[in-house]
Amino acid sequence: MKIELPEELKIYNVQEFWTEFTAKLKDRKAEEELTVTADKLTEIDGAGLQLLIVIERELSQKKAGFRFKQFPASLKQTIESYGFTINR
Repeated sequence: MKIELPEELKIYNVQEFWTEFTAKLKDRKAEEELTVTADKLTEIDGAGLQLLIVIERELSQKKAGFRFKQFPASLKQTIESYGFTINR
């Protein structure tokens, strides 16, 4: 299953995206790997970064097979500067 991040992931739309994301997770088959892509993402703020961290933690706790793909280098660097990684 592939889930694409929106063009903007900011305080104004993180709740909407989280609602859509969790709904898609409920439809996912247990053995199906999840890929979260960010190739369309052009703007992100602190709320968006927090949401990415929550997604990573939630999926790790559930031991769900997932990976992040197509994240811009600048976003990877920002996330890594906070001690997290999106390379899976």
